[in-house]
Amino acid sequence: MSINYSLLHHSAALKLYYQQDSYKQSLNFWRERLPEILAIRRRYGLISAADMAGERQQLMIDQQTTQAIKVLAKKQGMTVAGLLLSVLGWSWGQWRKQSAVTIGFPDAGRFLPNSENIIGMLVNTLVWHEQILPDDTLASFLDRSGQELKNIFSHHTVNYADITKLASTMQAEGQTLFDLVFVMENTDFSCLELPGLKIKGSVPDIGSAKFPFLVCVTPQGMATEVILEYQTALFNREEAHFFASQWIRLLQNLTCESAVMSTLSTQFGFPPSSAASVIVNQGQQQALSFDTLRAWLDHQRNLTPDTVALVDNNGVTLTYSDLMEQVARMEIFLSQQWKLPYGSVVAIHAHADRHAIIAILAMASRGICFVGLDVNYPDKLITHILTTAGIDAVMVDQAHAASPLLTTKAELPLIPIDGYLQVNNQSPLSPDRAVNADTLMYKVYTSGSTGLPKELAARHSLMLNIVQWQNRIGLDKPARTLQFTSLSFDISHQEICTTLCTGGTLLLVPPAFRRDHQALLRFIQTERVERLYIPYIVLQSLAETAQALKIEPDCLCEIISAGEMLFCTEAIKNLFRQSPGSRLINMYGTSETHVVTSYTLQGEPDNWPTAVPVGYPADNCGVYIVDESNQLLDDQQQIGQIAITGMHVWPCYQNNPSANQQKFCLLSCNGQHQLAYLTGDIGHYDSQGRLNYLERRDHQVKINGYRVECGQLETL
Repeated sequence: MSINYSLLHHSAALKLYYQQDSYKQSLNFWRERLPEILAIRRRYGLISAADMAGERQQLMIDQQTTQAIKVLAKKQGMTVAGLLLSVLGWSWGQWRKQSAVTIGFPDAGRFLPNSENIIGMLVNTLVWHEQILPDDTLASFLDRSGQELKNIFSHHTVNYADITKLASTMQAEGQTLFDLVFVMENTDFSCLELPGLKIKGSVPDIGSAKFPFLVCVTPQGMATEVILEYQTALFNREEAHFFASQWIRLLQNLTCESAVMSTLSTQFGFPPSSAASVIVNQGQQQALSFDTLRAWLDHQRNLTPDTVALVDNNGVTLTYSDLMEQVARMEIFLSQQWKLPYGSVVAIHAHADRHAIIAILAMASRGICFVGLDVNYPDKLITHILTTAGIDAVMVDQAHAASPLLTTKAELPLIPIDGYLQVNNQSPLSPDRAVNADTLMYKVYTSGSTGLPKELAARHSLMLNIVQWQNRIGLDKPARTLQFTSLSFDISHQEICTTLCTGGTLLLVPPAFRRDHQALLRFIQTERVERLYIPYIVLQSLAETAQALKIEPDCLCEIISAGEMLFCTEAIKNLFRQSPGSRLINMYGTSETHVVTSYTLQGEPDNWPTAVPVGYPADNCGVYIVDESNQLLDDQQQIGQIAITGMHVWPCYQNNPSANQQKFCLLSCNGQHQLAYLTGDIGHYDSQGRLNYLERRDHQVKINGYRVECGQLETL
């Protein structure tokens, strides 16, 4: 009975404590730091698997290392648990390529007087968060982490439930506040022992995992036991073992090699998952944070209403608040004045200015499928698209409104692309409930062997996944991004969406600059462009132009190249030397699936390979090597055809069942049949688990990043 009274008394005391000003001050501490934590979580956070299926592994930290850790912790002015947690965070960041790490860890929760002797589970959860800076050494990181832990324990009385309430309006549903959980079990079980009876704490493996990844350490005599618990939908056995082994190896090196402390984070080589190569054909499995592009844009507008979202090529500037207000007007213009319902198909035949970007975003919001009619397309191709794409209307600017290709089609409405500016004093439309992740977002035309380009469509889910994935692996800040690619090309949607969904600024380049690389280079430097999406041939030309004109573009942080094989020439390496800390990302994909892999080059360009791998699978995507019978090769290092599975794959050819039947098949992967797209590309995985593209298995070639079928050229 006394125990029950004690627990009741403790609950009553807690209730009173939560009303005190000191508690409210501690709550403010977490309120101020949550925005940064949530920004990182949206970038890197894992979504727990619905079934929580999991498994465990056991490793050991040897006696010598365990004792040396105690000495090092004392020298650092940290507890052993604090040192283990900090090095764990550093290791996780290196493994997952993250610029910040967040770890949840338990606290006893016995801070009130007389609470020490209560029998019961009073544990609270605290949240440790630290950035990994490019110029960090492990020593500087540990110093900051030690101070972070002191700050946390100054406010450790705040209930984790109250922290999650604060975060609930700012984060995606189902996403935890931390990457992984760290537990140091220090219960002294010896006090419970009886003569002839030994006791040891143990938790049975029941085949589930509460968190995506948990590390629990327990003293075992003079050594330390390490238990890993992880969700198998997110991590396989080899990955989990590899990460924990590297963490333990770092602890061992840390206690016997003082030079490890001064190693820069950018020089810290987290090696491939094993010398024998562990090939991971599937990217991380992540639930989408948003079901529609409009939901993500509204979220970003609420976060950064006054930040510049777009700068037109004539100098007009729009904040996020301005941009979304214009998008709302365009929605009214299209849906009410032009009566275009959900499922309509609308083309744009105009230069890529702010009106075109606003139109694309409004179409996505209303479930209208966009088709790009590039103003430089040959007449025959424009006629083919108008005939086959099921277009309900064409948006035009003044320069192209009188095109004979359009005006001769009396049944085809021509919509002035800036007409939405006349919409005033009308309430925004309610979201169209029919729009979801499976709604068609855009159509593009890819080269066809019959001489006629093939029509294919992409869904919202594809672009939402690319934004979420790239937000995790890309820059850790909003970027000033150049909108370089033609709106008829799928990469343009990546430029637009990855910028505007993450608080960046989209810079629209004057059309002539796409071919005048001297002018483009000066524009990049003058406008302080930080991120570019360009194919290899353009990157090489820019690099050679910069070298010839002695222009040093020191503003670039990230260049993403896709569409062609990437080679690191001396000119390209020199371009990156002008912007220390910048990086080059090679992406691979097809128009049918968009990009599905990436490989990042950073650090000293002299160490970059000449022929660049296309890297590792994107989140929610699988990339496999198959044989001539479209069966999975047992050895993925053998050369074969590249096949793609996952969220980006669906029978995307429109009104072309024979193409869908020819290019898609069911692939048996890990005992399950998955729909796969057969790319026609030849490649293999190397000994470091990286995908390498070699060549085409047909007669297609790439010109400036565009896929061209020689048969199509022969018909022109």
